[in-house]
Amino acid sequence: MALGQPKKPGGAASPDAVDAGTMPPKRVVDTARTGAERGKGAAELAAERVALQEEKGEESSDDEFLMPGERRLKNRLKLEVPRQSWQMEVLEANRLGDVERLRVAFKRPGANVNLRTAEGAYGGFRYATWGTHSSYLGGNPSGESLLMLAARPDNAQYPNRREVLTMLIEEFDAERNYRNGNEKTARDLNPLLMDEVHPLKRWTVEDAHSWAESAGLKVKIEHTYDWLKIFDAYQLDGRGLVDIWTKQKFEDYVDERLADLTRVGVNTDAIEEETPRWIYCLEQLKLDAKNAQKTKRRREAAARAEAERRQAIRDEQRRAKLRGKLDKGAAHVLKHAKSLGAFGSMGSLAAAKREAAEKKRREEERAAALARISGLSEAEAEGPAPAPAPASFLPPVKDALPAEATPPKPPLADEAAAAGE
Repeated sequence: MALGQPKKPGGAASPDAVDAGTMPPKRVVDTARTGAERGKGAAELAAERVALQEEKGEESSDDEFLMPGERRLKNRLKLEVPRQSWQMEVLEANRLGDVERLRVAFKRPGANVNLRTAEGAYGGFRYATWGTHSSYLGGNPSGESLLMLAARPDNAQYPNRREVLTMLIEEFDAERNYRNGNEKTARDLNPLLMDEVHPLKRWTVEDAHSWAESAGLKVKIEHTYDWLKIFDAYQLDGRGLVDIWTKQKFEDYVDERLADLTRVGVNTDAIEEETPRWIYCLEQLKLDAKNAQKTKRRREAAARAEAERRQAIRDEQRRAKLRGKLDKGAAHVLKHAKSLGAFGSMGSLAAAKREAAEKKRREEERAAALARISGLSEAEAEGPAPAPAPASFLPPVKDALPAEATPPKPPLADEAAAAGE
């Protein structure tokens, strides 16, 4: 005992102290009774655990009974090991711009594509670049869904923003008209990107309503919500906005619905004052839509040019590789090419022979057919053809024998001798 320390009062030891000194703690693993020392392999141990679990009547999974070595092997093989929180998976996929990983995360049980930030966090997790007012682990303002987080200009450093937004809108139908704590929608945060991903002609009545509300608040239209009642009553959508986004067409639209506007509380003076402001908002909407289309076309052209450049590089590499092969074995390549040429000439010669034989066979068949039609036998048909008769319009030849007469026979030998005597 060290000097200066007070002496502890003695006394009988408590039962807990005796047990603690003589018995091992309950959570200490009995390593002498596990693994190879028990003479059983991992499969047998897992089977024992499954049997014990079934006796208790509890459900189990295969991953629960993996031995530590098997679990390390599974992680080394990079098999999918699901995280405890799908929110963390979503944030990681969004940060990496991994569209496929994001798709898998939102298909997990309990995942909600429209979950919104609360108190600076998304499902309990934070980004260092959320919001324009964030200094460290921000997430302000609250009320932003992942669609808004992906569309924010201050999150533009993360890759594949367009692909992430397109997947969220087209595959999971993410809500596009949520408003954050600053009363901003995803389109208010980034009009150019949102109009490129979700163009104006695909807007629904809710999308048009959300735009009109933001535009009215921006230019301080006093009767914004009264105008919205008329827009909703006439089902104004994206295509309807395209039809009235010029000054003359919007003025005609207002004149046709003047009585309805007066009925909901927009008097004549307010209509005259607020109509030019709506025309300004519509012209700005038209400009944003055209800029989005130009950006999309430029991006697609750049993608095509990049694909062509990469293809040209691959073609040049292929040609260089071929030239290298020719330089190394030019004789072999030329010999192979000559043999291919000889085979080609032999093939053409055989084709010509086949064509000539086929032509001869057709001629023979035609001659046989003509012989059958004229009543001649095949032998007669094959014999020499008779000489043609003289034309009837030619003058007769003097001392010419008729066609049917036979020529005179030559004199006999004795008659010729008597004539000589």
